[in-house]
Amino acid sequence: MMWLLAACSLRNAPYVGDTGFAPGADPPALALADLHCDADDARWKLDATATGATGGGTTWWTVDGVVVEEHEVPAVARHPDGHEDLSLSLDIVDDPLAAKPDASTSFRCLSGVATRFGLRNVDGELVDCVDFGDPAIWELVPEAPPCPP
Repeated sequence: MMWLLAACSLRNAPYVGDTGFAPGADPPALALADLHCDADDARWKLDATATGATGGGTTWWTVDGVVVEEHEVPAVARHPDGHEDLSLSLDIVDDPLAAKPDASTSFRCLSGVATRFGLRNVDGELVDCVDFGDPAIWELVPEAPPCPP
């Protein structure tokens, strides 16, 4: 598994998976994942490309390992060669109690949030993942499954 240590900035470096993949591969793998935050629009955006058909994905978000948000990432396009695009957009809200699953978050752009994005196959099994931010924090979070080897 590959992970990225994100700087405290508005945009994380995109994750680029193994470029030698065959489209339509089974199980699917992450070919690209890009997490960024637009402070002006108060919105987080995750865009990803998988090498084959997926069952979508899940993200987990935390700054301390105690307060954890979980958001589903749907597939938004399937291409003729078999690869899929996935996307999640989260509005930033002021009140943590106002955050809604799959729609909004209370984590600000510069909050130092750690995010784990897990890709699922069509059977719903976690098959690949990438961490943005500190990957060690996920050892404290039982809600987030470990990344597959």
